Amino acid sequence: MQEQMLGGKGFLVIGYLLEKSSRVHITRAVLEQFLSFAKYLDGLSHGAPLLKQLCDHILFNPAIWIHTPAKVQLSLYTYLSAEFIGTATIYNTIRRVGTVLQLMHTLKYYYWVVNPADSSGITPKGLDGPRPSQKEIISLRAFMLLFLKQLILKDRGVKEDELQSILNYLLTMHEDENIHDVLQLLVALMSEHPASMIPAFDQRNGIRVIYKLLASKSESIWVQALKVLGYFLKHLGHKRKVEIMHTHSLFTLLGERLMLHTNTVTVTTYNTLYEVQIIKHTDSNLYGKMYGLIKFLYNLLILFVLCNILIFKTSEKIIDRSFKKDRFRSEFCHSYDKCFLGSSETADANRVFCGQLGAVYVFTEALNPAQIFAIHQLGPGYKSTFKFKSESDIHLAEHHKQVLYDGKLASSIAFTYNAKATDAQLCLESSPKENPSIFVHSPHALMLQDVKAIVTHSIHSAIHSIGGIQVLFPLFAQLDNRQLHDSQVETTVW
Repeated sequence: MQEQMLGGKGFLVIGYLLEKSSRVHITRAVLEQFLSFAKYLDGLSHGAPLLKQLCDHILFNPAIWIHTPAKVQLSLYTYLSAEFIGTATIYNTIRRVGTVLQLMHTLKYYYWVVNPADSSGITPKGLDGPRPSQKEIISLRAFMLLFLKQLILKDRGVKEDELQSILNYLLTMHEDENIHDVLQLLVALMSEHPASMIPAFDQRNGIRVIYKLLASKSESIWVQALKVLGYFLKHLGHKRKVEIMHTHSLFTLLGERLMLHTNTVTVTTYNTLYEVQIIKHTDSNLYGKMYGLIKFLYNLLILFVLCNILIFKTSEKIIDRSFKKDRFRSEFCHSYDKCFLGSSETADANRVFCGQLGAVYVFTEALNPAQIFAIHQLGPGYKSTFKFKSESDIHLAEHHKQVLYDGKLASSIAFTYNAKATDAQLCLESSPKENPSIFVHSPHALMLQDVKAIVTHSIHSAIHSIGGIQVLFPLFAQLDNRQLHDSQVETTVW
């Protein structure tokens, strides 16, 4: 009997007939009978092939169930996400990429919250009969996604094709209501199983999905997208992060995307960006102050995004000016314990700085374009604190001097380090003494192993240090003297 059912694809025939029959025949009793079949086949030693047919053509076939009463559908997907997935035999039978693809297809074409025809250009199915209400659809999708999550995480994590089906859904669907719960699933997968998710996300260019979602008009969507970005950067190697984010200026693009949302960026977005900055993520407390002492800043370019948001795009109805100033200072300027040059305190190999570094300045206020351009005119060798116009030998335009030395830059220096102010392996903090310290303990930075302070001087400074140009005059008197060199007469002195 089993061989006949298997060879004749009996459950395929039954599923086809159920699709064509009246929905009044598909009742709770019919569902219970199919669930009994699943339990019976699970108990047979050779029942796995028939169980696959039952799952593919009946239990996982949305065309059969979409028009049934919502309570019947809820019973089906509750069973799938609980008792069904917990059975080892059943799990081993259905653990295939095809099951994930089938479920994502079901969510896209049958169990949509908002009709995707207009915005996404997708022809929806299941319109030829009664459908559950929008609230019921949301509940059903929750159980389906729970089943999907358990299906993926119960083994060794996600497979690339499974993740690709989720990314394809997020790329092709444009209605926020149809995206939100699937995006939450992606955040949960990134958080709970980074070992398999991060390489697969990188391999499948998942970064494209993040920037697509940042264009959404819903803050809840772009906040979840930022969380995905945060988990991705947290577990991504330093070299690969540079290749992806810095080479293509994606931090700059991140700021540009968020700046499109005029007067809608709230403290929730600020907090999420803050999490990306310090690579510490949470699912709660998005509306209040979350963290005290910041030990390390990892994604430094997020600071520029935060500054622009605080200055230009923060909703005044939610965050007033005093909050902007005090919040930013308290979290980024008044909580440092120590400073290290060359790497973090742990000397993580993925975060070691390689290259040459000039003077470092950190300001408590965001610089405007005029200030940035004037500082650039000072050149890479500048090491002072913007207090005296005569401190630099470089010729500056009068309007540049006014911007540099009006006292605003000097008073807003949080801390500064340069190679000239060093003592052995200690780099001395050199901000103006009247500026308040932002360090809990010593403000001086420790240069870690292999970090060397190298000070170079211009030819003008070198000649001045030995007495000026006049010390060279006696050399000209030697030009007429005959010099012996390798048994030959040399009349030129170099």
